[in-house]
Amino acid sequence: GATALHLAVHSRSKSVTWLLVENGAKIDLPDQDGMTALHRAVIAGDTALVWYLLEKGADLSLVNNYGRDCLHLAAQLGHDRILGLFLERGMETTRQDKKGKTAL
Repeated sequence: GATALHLAVHSRSKSVTWLLVENGAKIDLPDQDGMTALHRAVIAGDTALVWYLLEKGADLSLVNNYGRDCLHLAAQLGHDRILGLFLERGMETTRQDKKGKTAL
């Protein structure tokens, strides 16, 4: 199931997210759908939370149960600022999800 960190990110609560991460919450722990806190921040469209989680070491290479990474989600949802942030960090654009689709 979802962790407290997943719920904090989903609700876009920066203060609770910060508190949890600073007290040792596992950033890359997936929920039942294979989604990490970073995936959830991308879905929420919260650039500040995405940036914070990346600065705290969130793994950009992780995929959810559908084989989609954060770049796939940002592109699918039209979150251009987040997409740009990932591209600036050199995220791979040719990775295919389980349906053979790339993010771009």
